[in-house]
Amino acid sequence: MNKISTALKALVMVAVVSVAANAGTYPNLGVKVGAGINNTDQTGSASSTRIMGGAFVEHEFQQYVAGQLELLYNSYSNSGLQFAFLEIPVLFKSKFDVGNGFKPYLMVGPELLLKLKDDTNTLKGLSFGLLFGGGAEYWFTPKIAALVELRYGLGLSSIVDSAFSATSVKYKSFQILGGVSFVL
Repeated sequence: MNKISTALKALVMVAVVSVAANAGTYPNLGVKVGAGINNTDQTGSASSTRIMGGAFVEHEFQQYVAGQLELLYNSYSNSGLQFAFLEIPVLFKSKFDVGNGFKPYLMVGPELLLKLKDDTNTLKGLSFGLLFGGGAEYWFTPKIAALVELRYGLGLSSIVDSAFSATSVKYKSFQILGGVSFVL
């Protein structure tokens, strides 16, 4: 639990410094919900579908460049076992304004996975990965937008504790999310 509180404090500091560095512009806050198909890089491992959701803060640094910090709760079951993670992506976004309130974008960035629940007690408390994908926003008003995203997550570190397996097990994840964004 100490690792989780330390990581959350560091992320809050990054968000505060980011907003303060760009005083005069306002961040977007929002919520997302969706599903993901999860697997590992192990031969014969079964895929599982999971539900995920959470909140995000996005800050545009320039007209077409933004940074986004997310906190997503991620719960799934595999072979009758329950797992839950707090997924914390820090994303770089490149947006394209095509007019009429429609803005497609590409994104990439690192993510942390903090274990919240593990029926097997074999998973690491903290794992790292890379997340990339694309999406689109539609701005109904200057302050409210709907969004949809397709993303792929690729584990860079093993999710299984080395005390339980000498083999590195890395996750792979395909995600589809929808949400709402609000300008403060």
